[in-house]
Amino acid sequence: MEDTLFAQLLESLEEGADILEGRTQPARVTVIEEPDVLAFRKRHNLTREETAQVLCVSTRTIESWEQRRREPSGAAKMLLEVAQQFPEAVLTTARLRNQH
Repeated sequence: MEDTLFAQLLESLEEGADILEGRTQPARVTVIEEPDVLAFRKRHNLTREETAQVLCVSTRTIESWEQRRREPSGAAKMLLEVAQQFPEAVLTTARLRNQH
């Protein structure tokens, strides 16, 4: 490894340790919020059953997410994030899918 690259890497590691140990504040903090299934459902006046159909999961899964016993992961989390940002696209797609 190049000396300058190694020095930069070492400096970055030391900065990370300082942040973790509270000696330095991070330059920025990114907060990623979990999708709120209950808020989405209520905002769009959906039952748990309808929400389950829209997201292609079971009603029990919706219930578990709402009660925070489980968290959506993988594709379900991504679909929920898309649904929160673009609800009409997801809801329209679900309606079209159910017509066939």
